[in-house]
Formats: sequence, C-alpha cells, structure tokens
Amino acid sequence: MLLTAALIAASSVGIFAAPQIGRRDDGAPTTPTTPTGTGKRTPPVVRRPTATRTPSGVMMPLGKSAAFYLEEGNRLLLKEDYASAQMFFEEGLKVGKSKPELTASLQQRKQEVLWFVSAGQFERDGNSADAIVNYDKILSADPANENARRRAAKQLKIQGDSAVKRDDWAQAVASLERSEKMVSAPATRASLVMALLGLAFKQTTANPSEARVAYNRVLEIDPNNAKALEESRKYQVAELVQTGDKLRQAKDFPGAAKAYGDALALDPNNAAATRGKAAAAAELERDTAETAYKSRDFRTAQAAYARIAAALPGDTQSAKRLEELNIRLAPASPLRGSMNYTLRVGSPFRIRLQKDQVTSNLLNSENPISPTVTLNGSLPLQNAAFKLSKVSQNAQARISVNPSAANGFTAEILVEPKAGTSQDVQIVAEWVVPLKGTARWQEQVNPGKYTIYWQGPYFDVVSGGTTLSSLQESLPRQTVTVKLGKPDKAYTAKITALPSAENNFTLTVELDVTKATRAALEITWAAK
Repeated sequence: MLLTAALIAASSVGIFAAPQIGRRDDGAPTTPTTPTGTGKRTPPVVRRPTATRTPSGVMMPLGKSAAFYLEEGNRLLLKEDYASAQMFFEEGLKVGKSKPELTASLQQRKQEVLWFVSAGQFERDGNSADAIVNYDKILSADPANENARRRAAKQLKIQGDSAVKRDDWAQAVASLERSEKMVSAPATRASLVMALLGLAFKQTTANPSEARVAYNRVLEIDPNNAKALEESRKYQVAELVQTGDKLRQAKDFPGAAKAYGDALALDPNNAAATRGKAAAAAELERDTAETAYKSRDFRTAQAAYARIAAALPGDTQSAKRLEELNIRLAPASPLRGSMNYTLRVGSPFRIRLQKDQVTSNLLNSENPISPTVTLNGSLPLQNAAFKLSKVSQNAQARISVNPSAANGFTAEILVEPKAGTSQDVQIVAEWVVPLKGTARWQEQVNPGKYTIYWQGPYFDVVSGGTTLSSLQESLPRQTVTVKLGKPDKAYTAKITALPSAENNFTLTVELDVTKATRAALEITWAAK
C-alpha cells in the first residue's frame, strides 16, 4: 500500500515519467522517432501549414495556383477588403513567376490596391483632389472598375460642391460634369444645374457665347428650368438679330427679313429685330421704288421711298429721291399767299417759313417764343416772288433768304425791334407764283422719237429708255396755257398732255426727228 502511494507521488513530479508523443519537452508537438537498425534516430518531419489568415480574418489557402489567387484577390478587391486582396495577389506572384501574363495581371491588381489604399487615406484627410488622382490612375489601368468610378464620382461631387461655395463656377462645373458622367445621381445633377447657372451669369458680359452654352446645358439636364429658358431665349433672339444684320450687310434681304422675323416670334417687343425687319423690308422695297420711279409712276415711288426713309433714316439715296418726288408731286398751290405774324418781343428774332410750317427763335436767347401766325395758303415748292408787305413801325425787318429749290423752298426773315422793351411786333409777308414762264431746250439729236416731260422744275427728255434730266424755271402746279415755238424742219413737236391734277401737272411733248439736227425747242406758258 505504501509503495503504491509513493509511485503515484513520484510520477506527479516527473520521476519515472515517460515522454509524450507529439509534443516537445516545452509542450510543443514533436514527431516520434523510429529506431533504426543501427540504433540512430531519423530526423523529425516538419509539416508546413496549409492556410493562413488575413488581417480581416479571411482564410487564405496555401499552395494554390496563381490563377486561384488572382480570382480570389479580385473578389476581395470588389468587396473593398484591400488588405486581404493584397495578400492574395502577393501569394499569386510568389507561385506564378513562370507565368508572365498572370504575373502582369497580379502586379497590376496589387498596384490598384495600393492606389485604393492611398486614395482612402486622402479621403480621410479631406484631400479630394489627390484622392481623385489615385482613382484616375485606377480607371486609366482598369476603365471598368466600378468601385473606383463610384468613389471618384463621390469625391468629384465633394470637390464641385466646395467650388460652388467659393463661387468658382468653372471648377464646380468641371468637377460636377465629370461626377455626373461617372455616376448619374439626382443630387449631382442639382449641384451641376446650380454651378451652370452661376457660370452663365458670370459669363453674360465677358463671354456671351459661353453663357449660352451653359444655359443650354442646364436645359439638357432640366428642360423646364425657368431661368435657363428665359436667358436662352434672349441669347437666341440676339443671335438671330446678329444673323439678320450680317445677311443685310451681305444684301441678302429675304434671308435677313426671315432672321428678324424669327427673332420677333420669340420676342415680339425686341426693338433691334423690329428695326432690322423694317430695314430689310425697306431694302426689298427699293427695287419696287426704283422700278416705279423709272417708269414715271411717281406716286408709287414716293410712297415706297417714304417707307424706306422711315426705316433707314441715314439712307441718302431714298432721302434725295423723296425730296425730288415731294417737289414733283406737291399739291397745287394758290397763285398767291400770305403770312400774318405777331409777336410780343423786345429782342431780335428770326422767322422761317417752309410750305405751311412757321418756326421762329430769338437771336440772343434760348427762351422760347410763341407768336400768333395766320397763313393764307402755303409757300409753294417753286420759285416765288416773296416780299414783306407790312412791318410794324416799332421794328425793322429784312428778307435774309428767298425761297428756292436750293434751300428747300424756305424763306427767312430777320426782325429787330426798335424799342428795348417788349412790344407787339407785326410782320406781313406775301408771295406770288410767277404767272408766266419759258423753257428752252437745245440738244444735238439723231433721227427718232423723243418725249419731253416738264413737271415743276424738272425737265426730262426720254429716248429709247434713256432719260436726260435738267432743271428749268418751275412749271406751276396750276392750269396753264402752253405754246410751242416754231420747230425746225428736221423735226415736228406736238403737245400730248397739258398740265392738270389728273397727270400731276405734267406737260408732255412728243418730238419726231427725221434727220440729225440740233433741236431748239421753246415752250412758253401762262397761268389762266
């Protein structure tokens, strides 16, 4: 009994203890040795591990093919487990050294992991710009990488929103445009619209064409955006007006009229388009006016040139034609007329009279004056005998300008009161249209037919479609008697139309020349 107890005690402290299989004395497992015939022990067999664990707890089998590690690494990369993916790619590189294609793919993926890790650190630091640089590197190597695309889009959105807060509209648009192209999202589109509107407003004066592009881009994103619709319409109208101006300068008047019309369809109250359309219409009407003038349809020509002059105030051709036609077609005037002018004044003043318009002004003051004027008839558009028939005793007056074609048939009177205080000054002027006159025409002519038209001061000779014009003493716009001097034997002359209201008071004479000669025609007239 005592012996048994002692053995148990000895074994508990290691006395007589036998070695344990599979463990070393320090407790580590060992491989048992087998005695040999020579009495030597065989070396222990070391067993390699069959798997290892990544930092995130993923078991990575060892001894697999490079293709396996590439596939599993890609899967982990998609899950954004970068540490595990890197371990798989590195293991693949170890076992795939003999396979260049796999090695290149593994190396690229390993580099992508490094870029992802670097970009992530930049994101945590709030450095969107450098994060985007790394994502761009990934997308350059792997355009289909959705993780890089999504993360880059997010950082671009952050970058764009930050630029909006700084009013850096160009940067904001550039960043948000890229973000929207990478990953379309409502929030990104809203920020992009805001940035585009800001950029357009900034460019309105400096670069209108860029502003219009920005507004159009807003409408692509938000077709109902009120601000973009309004501004885009303004730019479209301005562009149409500009097109109309260019076409008008190139004398493409139908094209110009259409461009102005399109502008007015968008903005009916646009002043530039209204003026441009009227000017283009006037230019289109010029041919009509000229055709009517050459065919002696002076009423039609006068109306057309009046419209041209109204639309093109600086057009000298239409102004000159209109001045002539107004004289040709002036209404008949009485043979006599008068003006009775009364003004309370103490300073020298001037009176101007043209047809039935009387204007006056002080010579040494800007103060307005308001005379009392009575007209009997109107000053005719022809040379008339103009005189002062009465001047009140308290003033001196003289005619400084007599009415004539050269001064637009305007009479001017200068008046100087004798007293230094304001008193009523009366001036009476009278005019008389000449009661008779003569026109003499001499010209070397060849055989043929000639038509002579005498209208007011204009003396026109027409032959074979060619018109030679000259100025004569005015034929009055009244009923007159006309006589022709004795013609030469080489031609005959015949009056075919006497002046009358129906033919605009035009005298017409037909000449029939039988042989070359120097024609000398004398026409006399007398008022009835």
